[in-house]
Amino acid sequence: MAKPGIENVEPHKIDSTEKARALGSIGGKKSGEAKRRRKAMKEAFEVLLSMPQSGVRAEDIDGLDFKSVERLKTLSMNDKIAAAVVKKAAKGDVQAAAFIRDTIGEKPVEKLEVSADVEKAAREIDDLIAQWSGEQDGSG
Repeated sequence: MAKPGIENVEPHKIDSTEKARALGSIGGKKSGEAKRRRKAMKEAFEVLLSMPQSGVRAEDIDGLDFKSVERLKTLSMNDKIAAAVVKKAAKGDVQAAAFIRDTIGEKPVEKLEVSADVEKAAREIDDLIAQWSGEQDGSG
């Protein structure tokens, strides 16, 4: 049974090479824009995190002047968001700190170890294929 709400959905069809090329070009441009936004956010965090803040206590973090850094004199929205997240992290917000860590590319690798009997799984798959083939031929 189909999921509710998708009864009238038709698969997207690309009917020509030119249309595929045009759609691919649009997708590539959008992907590039997203990469540039992520890079800008990463750079903003790296600038903010490298600022010397000796003697600043967490409760004084709201008074920090991020405009003292040359790059941040004209703040973009990205820079303002990064500054707000850095302030939250400095006050002890663990989620903000994790967001910064992930954004600057230091997210720990999540490993998942899977162990299985590959030969047994291959035999089971072969059996299923044989069973399915037999049903298709009308012999099963």
